[in-house]
Amino acid sequence: MRCMYCKRDSTNSRSVEHIVPESLGNWEHVLPPGMVCDQCNNYLGRAVERPVLESEYFAQVRFVNSVVNKRGALPTIRALHVQSGTLVEINSSRHGNALYPVDEKDASRFVDSVSTLRRGHLLFPARRSTEQDQYPLSRFLGKVAIEALAQRFHAIPQALEDLTDSAELDPLRTYVRHGRRNRFWPFHSRQIYPEDAVFHEKGQGAYQILHEWTFMYTPSTESQELYFVLAIFGVEYALNLEAPNVNAYRKWLAQNSGRSPLYPGGVPVP
Repeated sequence: MRCMYCKRDSTNSRSVEHIVPESLGNWEHVLPPGMVCDQCNNYLGRAVERPVLESEYFAQVRFVNSVVNKRGALPTIRALHVQSGTLVEINSSRHGNALYPVDEKDASRFVDSVSTLRRGHLLFPARRSTEQDQYPLSRFLGKVAIEALAQRFHAIPQALEDLTDSAELDPLRTYVRHGRRNRFWPFHSRQIYPEDAVFHEKGQGAYQILHEWTFMYTPSTESQELYFVLAIFGVEYALNLEAPNVNAYRKWLAQNSGRSPLYPGGVPVP
């Protein structure tokens, strides 16, 4: 067996690869040892997944929706304690939430406020990805796309070999594994349902969708382009696996009344 990233022999690798990180609620979609070698697995966790998971947007959305990491902990986030005008960090554990000032010089004012008032209010920054999040997020989406595609073929050895050797996938593979800040790989994003939406289905009861994905080819008279479409907390991301542009996806949306490929019949009503 060879690693799908570095293409080296990975027969002795022992690490399983979570397509979507456990910290985003994924315990089901996992690649077996060897599909991603131990070295690439460690690199991807450190350099591709961590910057996204620790970004302000994802830390907040994980905290608010109580999605813990593999150690059972929620991320630490920041908020403004209105009554004392203090910027605080909120740390969650099995014992509850702990608040403490970011700057030690604000400690006495914060303690005086919370000890004399029965209740207080916290203001949280608006949850949105910033421009500086785009580069790590695009590499993250590329990583998930490559591995979701590999999952489809892992039971067919020759198909997996062909995918590993695919020249069409090499530019994105290189971008994910090594990074190229001077050549950003763009993606399309939009909110298709609220991040905390609770859906109802007969026989299943109420449920929340943390992530879901599909693949699609954009129709073309000249050539088709393969897109990976992923939704995380209601935000739909679309990435072209073959070229660093999303023009064909925008055109497809315009021709299909903006409906999501995840829900050809329309997004269910929460």
